[in-house]
Amino acid sequence: MGGCLKIIGAIVVAALLVLVTVVIVVSITGDQESETILTDGQETSTSASEGKSTRIPATATPLPIDVTVTTLVRDYEANEIAADQKYKGKWALITGKVRAISETLGTKYVSLEPDFITFSSVKCDFDDRNVSQLASLRKGQIITLLGRIDGYSILVEVDDCIVAS
Repeated sequence: MGGCLKIIGAIVVAALLVLVTVVIVVSITGDQESETILTDGQETSTSASEGKSTRIPATATPLPIDVTVTTLVRDYEANEIAADQKYKGKWALITGKVRAISETLGTKYVSLEPDFITFSSVKCDFDDRNVSQLASLRKGQIITLLGRIDGYSILVEVDDCIVAS
């Protein structure tokens, strides 16, 4: 039952991200009437004022990657360049066990540990708006965080994190 709730929570978070992205795009385009249709991995936008269609790759508003801490750390330890190409700059739902909840130089973060022995981990930084979510977490808890992967330097850095479940 708990696994189903995690999956449902991840789907809800992904749907909210897509909705927010659509709202931002609509607000940027201004008062023009337009219609957006997604078919076969391509998003087609039609503007009523111009009568034109524009094809936008489906990757313009990607859903977050779903990955475990173990997979993320293994990929970076095996080949940092390949892992950067796969993950860096992308939003991800990252699931793993809490190693630490801490603060360093004013930055509050959660450290997630992989399922194998290593010095590396995933460090998820929280901004001040979302720091209240950290109070309910505990060491050893399995959680899913949503954040933007920033790369690797002894550990995998993830920015703009929120607790997804």
